[in-house]
Amino acid sequence: MPSNWQMEGYDAPIYTNVRYPIDTTPPRVPEDNPTGCYSLHFTVEDTWRENGQTQIIFDGVNSAFHLWCNGVWVGYSQDSRLPAAFDLSPFLRPGDNRLCVMVMRWSAGSWLEDQDMWRMSGIFRSVWLLNKPQQRLCDVQLTPALDALYRDGTLQVQATVEATEAGACRAQRRG
Repeated sequence: MPSNWQMEGYDAPIYTNVRYPIDTTPPRVPEDNPTGCYSLHFTVEDTWRENGQTQIIFDGVNSAFHLWCNGVWVGYSQDSRLPAAFDLSPFLRPGDNRLCVMVMRWSAGSWLEDQDMWRMSGIFRSVWLLNKPQQRLCDVQLTPALDALYRDGTLQVQATVEATEAGACRAQRRG
């Protein structure tokens, strides 16, 4: 993984150019809708569960999917060309955790993604975990400036801090 299940020998890839590969009226999908299920056991560090938010990011799943963590439904996405992120924090437990992903070949979003392309289904881009600490920089803008002789410069820093809990945050300049 990542891989399209058609590349693993399940179902057939479909090439489309002008016509839609499904014969129905938008936004409906065919009753015969091939579905693939993925399952993974994993552990996360205790510090991730204790400090901040743990997200899972799917960089590409075609065409739609449901996500479960430890048997609890987490969410749904159907935009296969954009990342989908979910907060796993409330669902994680110490030790072993289990993710289940149910991917459907056709969704209402399939009508928006018709181009000169191969139609294949599954998780086709990376999947990764991201831990966001309780206090974190969420936006930083750096604006450099040089004098007329290009010898001396300044750097203006504008930063936004995001905190999930009230508390002090300190900035420090060095050098």
